[in-house]
Amino acid sequence: MSTFLDIRDAIIKRLNTTTAAVIAISTLVGMGFTIGKFYGDVTSKGEIMELKNKHTLEIIELRNANTFEVLDLKKRINLLEIDNEKRKK
Repeated sequence: MSTFLDIRDAIIKRLNTTTAAVIAISTLVGMGFTIGKFYGDVTSKGEIMELKNKHTLEIIELRNANTFEVLDLKKRINLLEIDNEKRKK
């Protein structure tokens, strides 16, 4: 009878260690996938932010160029108006 109990305890211990190993391995694999997905999301968001920053800088440069062009054209219009008034006199 004691042999049966010893065998039963040995089987339960082996199942417990095997179950613990399977749980540990599946946990590590799951953590690996989770970390990989997190890293992918972070790098993707970083790339998106970099593209947005480049786009924003391009818009600012275009706006500045257009502002300078508008100011130059206003200056020319004022000079032409002054010349026109001088010619009328």
